[in-house]
Amino acid sequence: MKRKLILSMVFIICLIPMLFYQYIALKEVQEISIFTKLFNPLSTASVILFFIGTWLPFKNKSISKTLETSGVLIILLAEIYTYSTHYPQIYEDVKNSTNSFFNFYFVFLISALLILLYLFIYKKLSKK
Repeated sequence: MKRKLILSMVFIICLIPMLFYQYIALKEVQEISIFTKLFNPLSTASVILFFIGTWLPFKNKSISKTLETSGVLIILLAEIYTYSTHYPQIYEDVKNSTNSFFNFYFVFLISALLILLYLFIYKKLSKK
C-alpha cells in the first residue's frame, strides 16, 4: 500500500508541469485554458492507465507494470499533442512563436526529468 501511495504521489507531481502556461507570449489569448493539456484525450488516458495499473489487482504483475509505465510515458505524448494542435492555430508572429517554442521545450524537459525520477523511484520500490 505504501508503494502505491508513493508512486501515485510521484505521478501527480509528474502532471504538475502540464499546468504551466506555455502560451505566455500572447496574454490576450483567452481560448486556451491553463488546463488544456491536463484534459486532452492523451492526458486523460495517461491518468486512467496509471491508476488502473497501480490500484487494480492483476494476477500478472507485468500487466500492472506495463499500464503504469505507459501511463507515465504518455504524459510526454500529451505535451507534444497539445503543442502541435494549439500552436499552429494561434501563432504567426516570429517573436511569439519563439517564446512559446522555448516554453514548450522547457516544460517538456521538466516533464521528462520528472518521468525519469518516477521510473527511478519505481525501480527502487520494486526491488523491496
